[in-house]
Amino acid sequence: MHTISMIAFGLVLLVVFAGIGRARGALTSAILAFLIVWLLVTIGNVWVGVTQAGYTIAQELPINTVVYAVPAFAAFLVRKFCK
Repeated sequence: MHTISMIAFGLVLLVVFAGIGRARGALTSAILAFLIVWLLVTIGNVWVGVTQAGYTIAQELPINTVVYAVPAFAAFLVRKFCK
C-alpha cells in the first residue's frame, strides 16, 4: 500500500510542477526540477525504509526503482505531449 501511495504522491507532485511550469512557459525546466525533487524524495524513502522500518537496501532498491520510475516516465510523457 505504501508503494501505491508513494507513486500517487509522485504523480500529484508532477501535476503541480507541470502546471506551474506550463503557466510560466517553462515546462522543460519544471519537469527537470520535478525529476530532481522526486529523486531526493525517493532516496529519502529508501533511507527511512532502511533506518526506521528495518528493511535492507537490497529489499528497498527494487521497490523504490519502480516508485521513482513510474512518475518519471509520466514526466517524460508530459514533456513529450504537452509542449
